[in-house]
Amino acid sequence: MVIAGNVVHSDMSLGCVHETPGATEFFVVRFRAEEDTVLGHFKAHLFNLVSLAVVKEANEEERGIGVSVVKVHSDTRQVHDDYGRLVLDQRA
Repeated sequence: MVIAGNVVHSDMSLGCVHETPGATEFFVVRFRAEEDTVLGHFKAHLFNLVSLAVVKEANEEERGIGVSVVKVHSDTRQVHDDYGRLVLDQRA
C-alpha cells in the first residue's frame, strides 16, 4: 500500500509505503525499487496531476469554458479530470 497527500506545500512530508507479510519485497522484486524510490515516484505523480489540473483550469477559465469544480464547503473546492477522478482538493 502506498499513500501520500497531494497538497504540494503542506503534504510533502506525508507518505507511507507498507507491505503486508505476504507481499514482502514486492516493489524490490517487481520494480527494482526500494520503498523511498516508490514513494518518491508516487508523490511526483500526485503533484503532477495537481499541476496539470491547475493549468487546465486556468486555460479553460481564459477561454470561458466551465471546469469540473465542485464546492464542498465555502472554504474548499475540488477539481475533477475528464474521467471524474479527483485531481485537486484545495482549501482556501
